Amino acid sequence: MPAVLDWSHNVYYQRLLLRHLPRPCRRVLDVGCGTGAFAARLAERVDQVDAVDRSERMIEQARRHTPHNVTCVLADVLVDPLPGKDYDAIVSITALHHLPLADALEVLAAALRPGGVLAAVVLPRVDLRREWPVEIIAMVGHRLLGVIFLANRLLRGTDPFAKERHVDTGMPVVMDPPLTTRQAARVAAGVLPGARVRRLLFWRYLLVWEKPILHDNNPAAAAPTSPTLDARSQVSASCLADVTARARTDRHARTSERGTHANGSPPWARPGGGRASVDPGGALGRPR
Repeated sequence: MPAVLDWSHNVYYQRLLLRHLPRPCRRVLDVGCGTGAFAARLAERVDQVDAVDRSERMIEQARRHTPHNVTCVLADVLVDPLPGKDYDAIVSITALHHLPLADALEVLAAALRPGGVLAAVVLPRVDLRREWPVEIIAMVGHRLLGVIFLANRLLRGTDPFAKERHVDTGMPVVMDPPLTTRQAARVAAGVLPGARVRRLLFWRYLLVWEKPILHDNNPAAAAPTSPTLDARSQVSASCLADVTARARTDRHARTSERGTHANGSPPWARPGGGRASVDPGGALGRPR
């Protein structure tokens, strides 16, 4: 494909994640912030953005390109302490496929406030047997939008979806992600009951989860929830209490299987429990 028609899928899907921010939203964690482009965009909407990346080169560039209300931190979310807790939202663009998904989801879920939203755009492994129609439409759509974006660049001098040059930025590239969209949905179901996973058109999937509110005795004081989430993704307090109790009972089994959360807190799902919806038909939806 001619390079002149190429464009960034990561930038294209930034708008989709912005739509999932809860209202109001004061503090956000950006996981795998790269050079800070999305963190800078988040900073226009929220009071404080904590942007983390485990690449020293990425963080150095992010510090140069982000405003004063963005704190850029060199950290590995599975090893190092996060810069904060009780986040209103945690977002990530094309970073979670670099990590063991289940472990990453447990850490990030613990860092959310009750009612907070986790929203991530992730690169899936190709699943031609189940998704070949989407792959064909994506290839055609990518070329057509490339022509439109090229015309916009020539006529107006703007290029909002410019392709990242990984050689210049040092951004790591994964050509063979570990999980298909359906496999990621199963992993999410085992960690985050009520998580929603759907394939997006341009070689990404979207994972969204809203953290349940425990022991909500005062509905009027409850934290606001994201307007974009389906009611089916909500989990009752009683259900979550049962999940937590089961998780504590089976802690030794889970430890032998794949380890326990670093700070000893219980995981957010019974082993093998929960359900995550997969919506391959949502692949044709375009972010607004």
